[in-house]
Amino acid sequence: MDAKTHMLFGVWLCEKFGFDIGYAVWSTAPDIDYMFLHRYWRHRFSTLSQLYEEFSRLHPELSNDDKIAIATQICGHFLLDIYNGWLFCWSFYFPAAHIPNEVIKEYLEDLKLQGDEEFYNKQRELFDEIVVEEPEHFMCAVIFLLRDHTFFCSLSKAKKAVEALSKFCGKEILCKTCAVHRIRKFDKLYHAFLNDYFAKR
Repeated sequence: MDAKTHMLFGVWLCEKFGFDIGYAVWSTAPDIDYMFLHRYWRHRFSTLSQLYEEFSRLHPELSNDDKIAIATQICGHFLLDIYNGWLFCWSFYFPAAHIPNEVIKEYLEDLKLQGDEEFYNKQRELFDEIVVEEPEHFMCAVIFLLRDHTFFCSLSKAKKAVEALSKFCGKEILCKTCAVHRIRKFDKLYHAFLNDYFAKR
């Protein structure tokens, strides 16, 4: 998604889980990945530590002590990115994607030109459809939703993502496949919203 959407979601996550608002900027961190194969190098669970080091170096003014907050923001970035492109979060495997039919490749530039507040206001409303109580629940839900939207993705790949998150956060993240129900409604409504919005443009 575009940077403004990522930031809006980052702020929502901070407010939802009580993180310092300064952590919202971490919602844009994976997009330092502008080299060949964008959405591969720093859009993977296995590269969280490298992303943390690189983004901290580029932005030394940012808060970087709370790795749960940072991991939550990065998972949020991964979640939104599946609606407008392929996300190689599982490395060189089938990418995760849930792109509405009407979403055109050039829509980001279109949004920048239009500055359509309707688009952003509706997204803020839809974020509230994510039913989570803890950041760990959110991260697990994202992992298993990405798995659902990946062709032939095994459970072992999702478990490896959970292990990578646990290692990065310095604590065990306990996940169950049923966690995905916490964002299932959002997934359906957000997909439908994007499809309808761009169909009218």
